[in-house]
Amino acid sequence: MNDKSDQISPFLVYFLIVKIQIGVGVLGFQRIIIQSAGHDAWMAVIISGVVFSLGIWGMYKLLNRHDMDLIGIQKRLFGKWLGGLLNIILQMEIYKIISSTKKSIL
Repeated sequence: MNDKSDQISPFLVYFLIVKIQIGVGVLGFQRIIIQSAGHDAWMAVIISGVVFSLGIWGMYKLLNRHDMDLIGIQKRLFGKWLGGLLNIILQMEIYKIISSTKKSIL
């Protein structure tokens, strides 16, 4: 693993994740939800925020438990082939999120 001076502190990772959540929400998430949910949209926003935060918390705990990156953890837990397949699916999902966010900004 890399030297501790080359790594980002947990506080900065948390700060970055919270700012990304707020940024995506401000860029149009509420407008899209309110069109379909009406006045009950605030519940969907709160529930999705809580679910997303719990997912990030679980990933953070998993990364702290295994002293390696997410790709290595998936290969260790699921084996070479299934872990590799999950890593490809994860990379495609991240690419999809980045491209859809880029489209909504532009």
